[in-house]
Amino acid sequence: MSDAKKKLVVFDLGRVLVRICDGWGDAFERAGLASLRPDVERKLEDLTLRKAVEVHVHALEHGHLTPDDFSRETAALLGISAADVARSTDAFVHGAYPGATTLLDDLHDAGVRIACLSNTNARHWELMQGWLEPADQILRRIDLRFASHELQLRKPAEKIYEALERSAGVEGTDIVFFDDLRDNIAAARARGWDAILVEDRRDPVREMRAQLVGRALLFT
Repeated sequence: MSDAKKKLVVFDLGRVLVRICDGWGDAFERAGLASLRPDVERKLEDLTLRKAVEVHVHALEHGHLTPDDFSRETAALLGISAADVARSTDAFVHGAYPGATTLLDDLHDAGVRIACLSNTNARHWELMQGWLEPADQILRRIDLRFASHELQLRKPAEKIYEALERSAGVEGTDIVFFDDLRDNIAAARARGWDAILVEDRRDPVREMRAQLVGRALLFT
């Protein structure tokens, strides 16, 4: 077996393969709720309130809150309707990066297994599975899917990396990992993963392709 075929390439999703909003204000804008943006952003300047919303986001990503419960509880914090929170939550994910599906197809053609390891939630997972445009159909190209809300674990907790290794049947030294957050990269490197920080927000696919070519997992 070639070295390439021993490898598992693991991708985060948001800001790596999937385009997402830059924050709540951006999400409200994309959801057609621009009139709410100034008030929501002003409220989120309060550190205590922002932390409370973050707690709800993490609970959603852990699978401890349903999307409906998240919308109701976050709406109460922000003083808006649950329907508006749900619309802005849906707007957070809005398609794959250009070239992402081609990158995954090229890895498959090279005989490399692909996984994703994402802090996500049940609603975003549902939306991504339902994308109809061929250029957006990321998840169906991924061999092994690890989602925080299903595992009830979030990066950078060590146990989520352990769970992937165990389920995939690989050692950390056989994993190439792409993520956009430094804490997640540091946790992966601590387990021996070849973890690469994705920094290009405009064209992360080009950045990742160059890294894969440098590791002889792709050739163009």
